[in-house]
Amino acid sequence: MDELKDLVTKKKYHIIGITESWARNEIDDSELHTDGYVMYRHDRPPATSSKGGGVLLYMKDTLHSEPLLHLTNSGFTDSVWAQIKSKGGTSIIGVCYRSTSSTDPNNVKLLKLLEEATQQPHRHIMILGDFNYPSIDYSKIIVNLGGEQAAKDFLDETMDIFLYQNVYEDITVRQSQNPSKLDYIFD
Repeated sequence: MDELKDLVTKKKYHIIGITESWARNEIDDSELHTDGYVMYRHDRPPATSSKGGGVLLYMKDTLHSEPLLHLTNSGFTDSVWAQIKSKGGTSIIGVCYRSTSSTDPNNVKLLKLLEEATQQPHRHIMILGDFNYPSIDYSKIIVNLGGEQAAKDFLDETMDIFLYQNVYEDITVRQSQNPSKLDYIFD
């Protein structure tokens, strides 16, 4: 956490999205707090046996943000949403984490969540996250050979609701795997 706070202090980011925070109910907000930011969090449910999960969203305290609880509590396992109100209108920001072990029903909830988020009154929307779909190639708008149905459904849904993917370089590089873009920034 200290490393994150140092980076934030140096770079002066306005919006920070974190996936796989591993935060649990036992971790107090004060332990995750960063000066000058409003924090929104959604922890992995305590009944979940797997490690990982959880998402955090930090918004500069000058942005006049507020939570969007109906999106955060939509039923999809790991997401947190807020909005920024300004003279120019409302901007919606969401952070999502889709585990590699996500179930089919949870994947469907993610698609419904993205659709609902884009239907909210807004001037701009930005969705950050780790979606764990290495078979999707947004530069060619295809799902590569061996891609699962969930990846095809995700690509189709993001195209249908006109989300534009902004990550152009492979981010995830693991030994014995092809480099991939698992993290997306949609607007």
